[in-house]
Amino acid sequence: MSVGRDSMLDEIALVIGHDAALALCHAFGGQYIYVPQAGQRRLRDRAIAQALAAGEPVRRVAARYGVTQRHALRIAARHKSQAPEESTP
Repeated sequence: MSVGRDSMLDEIALVIGHDAALALCHAFGGQYIYVPQAGQRRLRDRAIAQALAAGEPVRRVAARYGVTQRHALRIAARHKSQAPEESTP
């Protein structure tokens, strides 16, 4: 494997290390591998929910994060339903 030739492989090697990148090439060389962006999506969704909860206009929030207004509202509703119940003394 020549890490210097392929920019994607360079990025992978920077993240997981050269030896792990080599092992990945040996195990999956020539195949396409899908790497989900679940972590980034969770962060985006939390930011959307917080922005809407803070009173920002849905149109502005949706445009900022590249989602439709309807989807931004769904994300906020899902986060609201998943939030732990606040206990009152």
